[in-house]
Amino acid sequence: MLRVAIPYIFNDEDWLGGRNYFANLIRAIRLVAADRVDLTLVTGRRIRTTLPDEFVDLKVLRTSLFDRKSLGWWVRTLDMRLLNRDLLLTSYLKRHRIDVLSHCMHLGPRSGIVTLSWLYDFQFLHLPELWTKGQIKWATQWYQAACRNCDAVLVSSASALTDLNGFAPFGTHIRGVLHFVSNPISLEGLPSLEVLQKHYAIQDRYFYLPNQFWQNKNHQLVVKALAVLRASARDGVQVVCTGKSFDGRQPHFFDQLMQHVIESGLEEHFRVLGIVPLAHAQALMLHSLAVINPSKFEGWSTSVEEAKTMDKPILLSKIEVHLEQNPPLGVFFDPENASQLADLLYQIHSGSPSDLKPSHALPSYEDRLQSYGLTYLDLLDQALRASHGS
Repeated sequence: MLRVAIPYIFNDEDWLGGRNYFANLIRAIRLVAADRVDLTLVTGRRIRTTLPDEFVDLKVLRTSLFDRKSLGWWVRTLDMRLLNRDLLLTSYLKRHRIDVLSHCMHLGPRSGIVTLSWLYDFQFLHLPELWTKGQIKWATQWYQAACRNCDAVLVSSASALTDLNGFAPFGTHIRGVLHFVSNPISLEGLPSLEVLQKHYAIQDRYFYLPNQFWQNKNHQLVVKALAVLRASARDGVQVVCTGKSFDGRQPHFFDQLMQHVIESGLEEHFRVLGIVPLAHAQALMLHSLAVINPSKFEGWSTSVEEAKTMDKPILLSKIEVHLEQNPPLGVFFDPENASQLADLLYQIHSGSPSDLKPSHALPSYEDRLQSYGLTYLDLLDQALRASHGS
């Protein structure tokens, strides 16, 4: 058996889309390679995640090396910055007989462990105004080091692969696109619409926006669209939002957004629930009129994949990645055009989601998950062959 470790370096609530990404990666690998790949989740002692509860037979290693600002974390950080290597983590993984570290950054040259890097996206190239110069410098160095030192580099979309090849034409030639998918949900045990209404005081007809409150997610366009509706006497539309309200790059963004909501008199139209239990998030999507994703930039949108799997209508910004994801019940709008979005919200709110007809047939979840797993396995095999010189 090939021992593959996946590092998990954040709390679930800090990046719900990332948490769901790794859950579906585990499912995909197990589907196509249960007899070949022995998976291990490597995470911090203080990191909060429910993945071990969801996958009860998943091997889990907990180490303070992943706990931010612990002694081991500081030593690793200095080692990487000064010497371009991660000796502590390399040694730890070898003690646990790990053959491959997947979805990492890098361990440094000639670590003896096969590494597959996952680069989330290239937002810092497309929206540099949302990043400080220091953050852009750090991301550039981080990504370039991964390309130089890893055995393979993984991205989530064809547009990201184009960005990667232009950004770092050097380094490993093993580069591939992994289109992750979202798993179906069990309707059994999910809260009813009536329960959600009572718990969150929301309307029975609402749109659902499940993005984190990061500036690139473009919640401000939705607020503007609601203001357009109110100004034109088309009241009654409610958008329900969930997700973490803090953006470390723009720490004042959420407060400024909500101040605008209050000044526009839209508190009942733009409802923010914050971080909610997973079952509630799934139920909110299930019972909504449609999902909204107004992002200006995405690596590969989790909410779009969830809407596809749940067979929900989705209003989404016309950006490259969303066009590539191509949901059958998707309706696209200009991410800078609040009036266009306002018209779409009003049309669906005044009619029925069933009025939207699928634009094309979608392969089954099982077929998409298998394709995802087989693509990963092929890239893993390429990296293994390259590392062994064959």
